[in-house]
Amino acid sequence: MTRSIARVAALVCALLLASAAAQAQDQTVPPAPLASLTASGPVVASTDGQVIENLLITADGAVAVDFAGRANVTLRNCYIRHANLGARIHGCLNPRVDHCAFVRTRVPARGTGSNEANGVSLQGGRGTMVVSNCEMWSASSGVYLQDNAPGAHVHHINGFNMMGPMPRGQLVQANNCPDVIIEDFYNFNDLDASWVEDNVNLYDSNNAIVRRGCVDGNNSDSGVGVIFDGSHNQIQGGLIEDVDAIHQGNGAFSNANAVNTTMNRVRTRDGHNYGVGGRARGGSNGLSFHNWSGSSGGRLVGVYFNPANIDNVLWDGDTMASHSITMQDFTPRGRIVLTGMPYADGSLPPAGSGSGSILREWWSGIGGEAVSLIPLASAPSGSAQSPSFEAPTDWAEQYGTRMRGWLHPPVSGSYTFWIAGDDTCELWLSGSDSPSGRSRIASVPGWTPSRAWGNYVEQRSQAITLQAGQRYYIEALHKEGGGGDNLAVAWQGPGFSQQVIGGAWLSPFIPPPPNSAPTISAIADQVTAQGTALTGIAFTVGDAQTAAGSLTLVGASSNPALVPTSGIAFAGSGANRTVSITPASGASGSATITITVSDGSLTASEPFVVTVTPAPVPGGSGTILREWWTGVAGTTVAQIPVASAPTGTSQPTAFEAPVNWADSYGTRMRGYLHAPATGSYTFWIAGDDNCELWLSSSANAAGKARIASVPYWTNPREWNKYPQQKSIVIALQAGQKYYIEALQKEAGGGDSLAVAWQGPGIAQQVIGGQHLSPFVPPPTALGSGTILREWWSGVGGESVAQIPVASAPTGTSHPTSFEAPADWADQYGTRMRGFVHAPTTGTYTFWVSGDDNCELWLSASDNAVAKVRIAYVPGWTAARDWDYYPEQRSAAITLQAGAKYAIEALQKEGGGGDSLAVAWSGPGIARSVIAGAYLSPATIVTTPTFYRAINLNGPALTIDGKAWEGKTAANSSVTGAPFEDQSVTLSPATDAARATMIRASVWGSNGGVHVHMTAVPSGTYDVYLYVWEDLVSRTYSIAVEGTPAQTGYQSGAAGTWKRLGPWRRTISDGAIDVTTSGADDANLSGLEVWSVPAGSPALPIGNG
Repeated sequence: MTRSIARVAALVCALLLASAAAQAQDQTVPPAPLASLTASGPVVASTDGQVIENLLITADGAVAVDFAGRANVTLRNCYIRHANLGARIHGCLNPRVDHCAFVRTRVPARGTGSNEANGVSLQGGRGTMVVSNCEMWSASSGVYLQDNAPGAHVHHINGFNMMGPMPRGQLVQANNCPDVIIEDFYNFNDLDASWVEDNVNLYDSNNAIVRRGCVDGNNSDSGVGVIFDGSHNQIQGGLIEDVDAIHQGNGAFSNANAVNTTMNRVRTRDGHNYGVGGRARGGSNGLSFHNWSGSSGGRLVGVYFNPANIDNVLWDGDTMASHSITMQDFTPRGRIVLTGMPYADGSLPPAGSGSGSILREWWSGIGGEAVSLIPLASAPSGSAQSPSFEAPTDWAEQYGTRMRGWLHPPVSGSYTFWIAGDDTCELWLSGSDSPSGRSRIASVPGWTPSRAWGNYVEQRSQAITLQAGQRYYIEALHKEGGGGDNLAVAWQGPGFSQQVIGGAWLSPFIPPPPNSAPTISAIADQVTAQGTALTGIAFTVGDAQTAAGSLTLVGASSNPALVPTSGIAFAGSGANRTVSITPASGASGSATITITVSDGSLTASEPFVVTVTPAPVPGGSGTILREWWTGVAGTTVAQIPVASAPTGTSQPTAFEAPVNWADSYGTRMRGYLHAPATGSYTFWIAGDDNCELWLSSSANAAGKARIASVPYWTNPREWNKYPQQKSIVIALQAGQKYYIEALQKEAGGGDSLAVAWQGPGIAQQVIGGQHLSPFVPPPTALGSGTILREWWSGVGGESVAQIPVASAPTGTSHPTSFEAPADWADQYGTRMRGFVHAPTTGTYTFWVSGDDNCELWLSASDNAVAKVRIAYVPGWTAARDWDYYPEQRSAAITLQAGAKYAIEALQKEGGGGDSLAVAWSGPGIARSVIAGAYLSPATIVTTPTFYRAINLNGPALTIDGKAWEGKTAANSSVTGAPFEDQSVTLSPATDAARATMIRASVWGSNGGVHVHMTAVPSGTYDVYLYVWEDLVSRTYSIAVEGTPAQTGYQSGAAGTWKRLGPWRRTISDGAIDVTTSGADDANLSGLEVWSVPAGSPALPIGNG
């Protein structure tokens, strides 16, 4: 070496040591534990499932935390000071270590032997083994893994100044741990204050995955940054990807006796190989990439810069399947940002006011690499909430990503942003929370490895001033063509260093909902008299995106001759509107009025029927209803049992009951009063014994009030015996009808009841039938009160065809109306079925509503097989929204009083809200959900039915009234030798047909008989088998569908026979197989199969 070369080497070495020392000041002094932790000595897990948390554990000599072979033990949020092992996890099932700091005490002098004081020692583990969000200071090995079952997972780990002894000194050592995953890690070692072997060592561990990490500092003369180490057994496969190795003395990345491994996007820089920290110079002369000692088939894609020896970058690339290395400057990955740790870390931003995530949207199947190719104007293929401003790595090919939301800076000041990704990316930021003000602040013009912030100058933004307490819209776009893919956004600000933006400082963008149609409330059908307008009919309108006041209304009439368009007038404002209907002069009839509300692009309509009755003929229909209850003692009207059915009824032609008619009875006369003219009216009641007179202000009986009474008794038509007999003056309107009711209780002696009135042009007189019409009692209910509801859980999709109605339901219930629970669950199907009982002969209409798809089926009888679909929901509706689709309403259907009709509703729920309801209208029934009084439930049949039987070695015959097929039956076969002896006496004795079948059999040497029945529909079946013995007792076993049914069956003496079973099996492959086994012969006569309905209880698999 010349003097000038020596001076350059010394200068480089000095710079490296100065850089390492500077980093050591920041990264090698453990932070103090949180004051909120509870102080503790060593801890030993005492039970399975134990959680050890929120402790400051100090262990001077003993193991600090011992999982003691337990299952499902978790160590979290603990600060552990350990002189020996930090956490011993040996022979454990599903162990987990999370958010812990391991600080080694009594750190030995560099290069001296000492006990192993690993942070975490995980050996012989099984199940889910996780070490995450942890930091290690001066441990022998940060995480030591040995002889674990496949799948151990170590991630989000930082380690500082690993301190031997040989061969330790690693951040992670994986010894015989197949399929281990090590990712998101950082290891810094001060070259003058550590004693390192390999930073990450994969020893005899096949198919290991190491990715997204950085190892900075190695002063070993034999160790390397990351190594596939097959020193004992050749390693088969593995991946190192997106890993940086910095300041390495002997080598950066190495294959040692490892085949078919991959090193992808690995980077190394600033090697030294001059002998640092009192240790010898590396024996490999500062290799960057190393492939030796039996390694072959490997693949390498790497970057190097400022190597220790420019002539010694790659050794033995000829034994690799492929390699590509490039000299290029780059910025190494940094320390992993861990939040929620059991110490205060001044390098993190102050607490954020974000909600914890940012929206990530993606568009799949998009070619190219330019962000302009992302179809942002169309709906994304999917979306998710990311807990930090980073997308998954190596997630897919040919897609585009947009991550967007709001950034919440914790303090006011200057901030800088970076973006990294593969392929092209753009970062946009707004000066406010409005997306419209965003501008591009950084980009990736080509591609970078994960979190590689310094590949292009465009990746870094200018310094940007942000204000605390204000949120800023932020958006990243990323387009992936092929190969690796990643996306991440970092920031740096007042008091904290560069790091990926965490969810604590983010909240997700909420996309505005797509424009939805406006809504309009239901409007009841209207009735008015000829020449009378309908005014102020109230309804409401609304729209999720448009102000209610901006919605427009249009009215249309199906019968302009009755209601012209000019006769439809709107009033009101905002959501509350009214409509007035003015029929044409002198016209009568019906018209459907349709009101349409519009937001300018979408509409919704509400139809209702307006009926204009002809000019009223003075008076009512001529009668009033009289009901009586006989055999009722007492004199007070309260004793009349009006809640029960009356003894009899009649239709008097005036408001007066028969005089001296009977004793011990009660009377109710009720109907409607028709005022012939508008004006003031007075009423009187007379009767024997107590009487009451009730009147409503409308036709609604619920609004009635008592207006007069007889406190004791009067003679017939004696109007003025008591002041209570006379009402106050009451105003009535011509053309309107009023509900009226009189009650009279007779004990003994004379009896009477009469009601009189006086009004415009009417002198006091009993109210005549021309001013009365009778009350019509509501139809009588005939149902039993419920309907059967069945549901099938865990069924995806939204189509009713996906409901597995042929299989047993997950559960059943009996609702008391034709309505299922709303917002009950997701991913299920419902069937409600039973019978509807028409209370009155007439025309009925049905509706179905629900979410998602629904169908309504009705039969013309009680035979459910004959049902036909009468209505359905093609998409979804809100609960009881009957008129969203025209398909929800059935045609008019005639039903007969007293008859019952099979009815069934199907509903399939995918996700979100869910509901199902069925309504009807008919004679005396306004549209309403069908009540249980008109329903009775279907019965779930659980009795098996005969399916098929075969006489295995005989002719077709009939047994127990069932037709048996003969030995030549189609869709069946038998393996075995035929045998028949009809002379053997059977025990027990049986009928001739069965005996003929039993004594003609098929037998198999050493039990080998196989009966095969094919073309069996999928379903559940009970299988029976006839067996017999013709000579001496034999022992054999029977299996049905490959599972034991009868084990060690003994056939008994000659003539003994049995019908074995039932053995219940579910068939899905179209065949039933019965086989025998054992040393002795089996003698089988007949196979009998019964079909089991869905919902039947389970039976044991076998009985032997």
